[in-house]
Amino acid sequence: MPADYRTELLDEILSCIQSSNKRAQETGDSKGYLQLYFEQAIAQLTLKTYQEFKKFCTKDEWVYYEETILKKLDKAWGCERLLIHMYRKEYDKAMTLLLQERYPYNTYGGEPYVDIVQTPEKWESFARKVKVDNKKRPAFQEEFGGVVPGWKTI
Repeated sequence: MPADYRTELLDEILSCIQSSNKRAQETGDSKGYLQLYFEQAIAQLTLKTYQEFKKFCTKDEWVYYEETILKKLDKAWGCERLLIHMYRKEYDKAMTLLLQERYPYNTYGGEPYVDIVQTPEKWESFARKVKVDNKKRPAFQEEFGGVVPGWKTI
């Protein structure tokens, strides 16, 4: 599917959703409007959409919707799930998530990044791969060239 077609399709879908929201508001269909708002909030669940939706709801509405949001939380990005758990003061769940994601011990070739940075040969090999993988991204190259020592000579 061509990129222009996808953009037009997304614009059309967004326009349709906005029209539905406006109709629901104008007709006084608060339940319908709230349901549309909810669907939009959980489509790409983030801490920001979680907080905005919570502010929008009455206490009774929030009790109803919060349970559904929490059931769908596992579909959100790991970092957003972490932020939401921290916001809710669910530190045990946040810690479990950190351990599952192996944060901050992401690896490259089976080794933690921390170990790679401490070994010049491994660092150079890693940096070279990152540079090659991003060679068609001039902004990336420029940014790294300004902050990573020796980037331009790798």
